[in-house]
Amino acid sequence: MAAQLEAGRVAATAWTKGPDKLSIGLNAYKSRDTGTFTGHRTGWGVDAQLTLGLLETTAEYLHVDQDRFTGTD
Repeated sequence: MAAQLEAGRVAATAWTKGPDKLSIGLNAYKSRDTGTFTGHRTGWGVDAQLTLGLLETTAEYLHVDQDRFTGTD
């Protein structure tokens, strides 16, 4: 069986005031892999970008589960 991957992302601007803004995004994926890693992987994440005047900052959180069918970690 060939490897399969499904992924998606949704993003929006949550707040704006003049040049200042807050943007957020959500993402997720799942895959079925063969080869060096054989098994299922699932993951999701959330990120945010904040701009206040000259200050620009970004934060991101990612969570991944790997379910290996063979071998050891």
